[in-house]
Amino acid sequence: ALAALDPLNPGGIAPSDVVSGWGFTCNQPHARYLPTYKRHDAEACARLSRRSSASDVEDAKRCFTKVTDGREEGWKTKEGGKFLQLGWLDRACWRTLRRSAAELALVRDVSWQDRGGSDHAVVVMDMVLFSPRRWCDRPADPAAPRLRYAEPPWRGPA
Repeated sequence: ALAALDPLNPGGIAPSDVVSGWGFTCNQPHARYLPTYKRHDAEACARLSRRSSASDVEDAKRCFTKVTDGREEGWKTKEGGKFLQLGWLDRACWRTLRRSAAELALVRDVSWQDRGGSDHAVVVMDMVLFSPRRWCDRPADPAAPRLRYAEPPWRGPA
C-alpha cells in the first residue's frame, strides 16, 4: 500500500513530475526492502525484514513507532496527521538525454535493516555509468593506456 503512495513510483497513484514528465528513472526500494525511515527498533526491523510478508504487527509497531517507558507513542505524522513520517528517503534518480550514448544502470540496491544507531536504515546502491563510444580506444597521447570498447554487462553480447 505504501508503494502506491510513493511519488517516485511511476506506477503509483500520483507519480511526481520527476518520473512522469521529466523522464527520470528512480530506484524502487519498496519492491526490495522495508521503509528506511523513521525507524525506532533496529532488532524489530531486522526480524520484520527477514519475513516474506510484513504480517507481524508487533514487529512493525516496534520497528516504526517509538516506545518510551513501556508506552507506545504511536505513528509519527506531520501536517496535522495528514502524512506518516515513514518512507524510503534514501533514493537515487537519474536521467540520460536522448542524444547521449551514455547509459546508467542500478546494479545493487540493498538495505541493512539490522544496523541501529539512527532512525534511517543503511542503504547501499551500486551504479554503473557506461559510455559505449568507440573513440575511447584512441587516446590523444600515444603513451596513455588504451581503453577497450565493450558492451555494457547488462546488455549481453551483441
